[in-house]
Amino acid sequence: MNSPLHHFCEACGILLVFPDPRGHILSIKRFCSKKCKNVASGQRRKQRELALKPGDGLPDSKVCLQCGKVIVRPPNYATNWWRKKTFCSLLCRQQFYREVNNERLRNYRQDYLKETKNLEAKRVHGREYARRQQAKNPGKCRTAKLANYYKHRERILAKKESERRAAGISSHGEAQSKPVKEIAEFYRVAFPDCTILLDHPVLMNPETGFPLRFDIWIPERRLAIEADGPIHRKPLFGQEKLEKTQRLDALKDRLAAEVGITLIRILVD
Repeated sequence: MNSPLHHFCEACGILLVFPDPRGHILSIKRFCSKKCKNVASGQRRKQRELALKPGDGLPDSKVCLQCGKVIVRPPNYATNWWRKKTFCSLLCRQQFYREVNNERLRNYRQDYLKETKNLEAKRVHGREYARRQQAKNPGKCRTAKLANYYKHRERILAKKESERRAAGISSHGEAQSKPVKEIAEFYRVAFPDCTILLDHPVLMNPETGFPLRFDIWIPERRLAIEADGPIHRKPLFGQEKLEKTQRLDALKDRLAAEVGITLIRILVD
């Protein structure tokens, strides 16, 4: 019966017949179904665990790390599970790790406070060291270098501002109107030795505290020129806007007369 073409299932003992005369599948197929294979695998695993238990080298009892209770190894208890068993219950496990985490947090806080104090001491020492270096070498320490850098930056900005004003651009980056540029060019020809400034702050508004600007300002002659367009005479943007503009013009006339500035108003379209 037990020929190369016949084989029995190792789990249930059913006869297996293979039509292949070469019989090379006999060495591979050992079970009639997947269920028999799973059953046989479970039996072998249980036998292996039972065989390992007497001689696995692990103790038959342990002590809980939290409460100190003695844990006795039950029968048929897997070796891997018993090797990892360190607490008698889940509550002991939670309490143990809670205390461990609190201790870690306490140590972390102490280390953080210590490091913070060290950093603060380093900052204070650094400030004192910088102060001593500044008193020793006024032109070589970092503070003096920063001061020189900002002074150089202010000079560059002042130079760019004068170039913008010469090109007909105000200090807040807005280009002047064409009539203002034509009037400024006329006064440059009329007063070649004088400085012509466009949209320059000269007076201070006592009501708001903001500077009052003139379209053209010649400081050597104490002469101010205002180019009044239609917005100064007609309600192009409403009557309220016209009244506000005329009130500001009257304020400029009064303040200029008080400080001795000659204000010329030129009507343009």
